[in-house]
Amino acid sequence: MKKILTVFLISAFLMSATGGPGLFADELAGSQGKELAKVNEQLAKLNKDLVDQIKALTSRVNELESRIGAGEKKPVEAPPTYIPSPEGKKEGGVLRTLEDIRLEGFVDTSYTFNFDRPSQEAGRPNNLRVLDTRSDNFDLHALELDFIKPAPEKGGVGFRADLVYGLDAMPQQSNGFITTAVDGNGNTQQTDFAIQQAYIDANLPINGGKWFGDNVNIQAGKFVTLAGMEVLESKDNWNFSRSMGFGYGVPFTHTGVRTNWSVLDGKLKPTIGISNGWDQVVDINRSKTLEFGLGATPLKDVDYYGAVYLGPEENAGDGQTRFLYSNVLKWKTPIEKLSLASEVLVGNQRNVPNLHGAENLNSALWNSYALYAKYDLTEKLYVAWRGELFLDNDSFRTDGDGGLTVAGRRFWGNTLTLDYRYWDNLITRLELRVDSSDSSVYDVAGDSSQTTLATEIIYVF
Repeated sequence: MKKILTVFLISAFLMSATGGPGLFADELAGSQGKELAKVNEQLAKLNKDLVDQIKALTSRVNELESRIGAGEKKPVEAPPTYIPSPEGKKEGGVLRTLEDIRLEGFVDTSYTFNFDRPSQEAGRPNNLRVLDTRSDNFDLHALELDFIKPAPEKGGVGFRADLVYGLDAMPQQSNGFITTAVDGNGNTQQTDFAIQQAYIDANLPINGGKWFGDNVNIQAGKFVTLAGMEVLESKDNWNFSRSMGFGYGVPFTHTGVRTNWSVLDGKLKPTIGISNGWDQVVDINRSKTLEFGLGATPLKDVDYYGAVYLGPEENAGDGQTRFLYSNVLKWKTPIEKLSLASEVLVGNQRNVPNLHGAENLNSALWNSYALYAKYDLTEKLYVAWRGELFLDNDSFRTDGDGGLTVAGRRFWGNTLTLDYRYWDNLITRLELRVDSSDSSVYDVAGDSSQTTLATEIIYVF
């Protein structure tokens, strides 16, 4: 196209330079010659206009070809940078609050089979279990929704609320918050819902430097205990079932206030708190329970967690002081795929009346010892073992009557769990567990041992 325009421009220029039609006008005579002269003048003017337009057009074509060659696109008008807010919208409010809240949770299901075939009349129970209590049954252990807004590190307020529905919810219903319903026979029973945790989380800035950190954390409300190796959420444990130390040796939750902070660049993390007691939303006496915790990393790949609880835990029994010491050690061994852990629990309750029918006051003592091992067979598969010994010297914790009758005193357990995760958010487990006791406590028929096989599937979101 550029060549055609150039030839046309040159032709027009030559015609203009040589006079064009005006060259023949001089040879004509009379009025026709004058008319032809006027026409020639008009054509010369028109020719000049055409030449100017062709020059402008040629310049424009050159500019466009330059842009195309350089990969340049025609500029598009940018949208306005300011978009007016909808009428009535505010900085805060419900919608803004929801944007700042993180939702997490999981669905936990299982099937457990007891080889001892517990009595149908007794409800086929797995005796002395805490959360996997049903034999030959498919169970929804938990649908848990966790609403989390962490307190800003540099100072501010947040919160956490964990809501649980399912079989695991009933043991988490603290005194003063036990939800009940009436069944078809008019009987009142617990429902499968619990508020596991609900607390305000605040970080208060301090200038503690290397020794005391940048802030102090305060939690007020209901929160899980510091004691023990295992937790309420099965997904965070190495095994499916919980140990007897977890079920009978430690509390699950506390309602009160606790504060924690970091010392020596996080190498030490002390906690101090005060609460209504063990699993108490409404206090059952006039005194409170004190809480002391310490997290530490004494050596590389070695973590220590310790907790102490002290306070009365009986109705109007201010003199019945309960003491618990929890000691947990976790070690990521030099063997790359092997992790080990140990747990020691020491519990004592003083001045228990009528212990085993005795008229005088006595002290009840319980101890728990457990060893854990976890070995990663592949990136998706691991095997875990737990061996435990629970000593309830006065049958105070395991006997439903609080030590009023003599039941089992010594309990042994071995648990082997295979954990496979084809996807990161799907946990599948197969577990074999063998329990035994020095007494016949596992079935109405009078068995001193029980063996169970369980499968578990957990979806995490």
